[in-house]
Amino acid sequence: MDQFIEHMKGLQDLLGVMNDVAVTDGLLEDLFSGNGDGDRDLLLYAGAVLGWRTCEYHQLLPRFDDYWDDFIGAKHPWWKKGSAGHR
Repeated sequence: MDQFIEHMKGLQDLLGVMNDVAVTDGLLEDLFSGNGDGDRDLLLYAGAVLGWRTCEYHQLLPRFDDYWDDFIGAKHPWWKKGSAGHR
């Protein structure tokens, strides 16, 4: 199982960052909805968080195909010998 987890690590990290970027917009909208024009510090922190995760996303995205190939090529521990997906 440890080898399989190692094969998943890059893909899991990228998918996690993609999820963070996707949901952050909605969370920030909720956060600012009751805040009028927005508190200056709150705006700065929100921009920093969104910028940080978006930058990380763009750094990881070019490696998606490699992460995917590594995951697909890994021996999946739940597949039994003789099954269609066993490698």
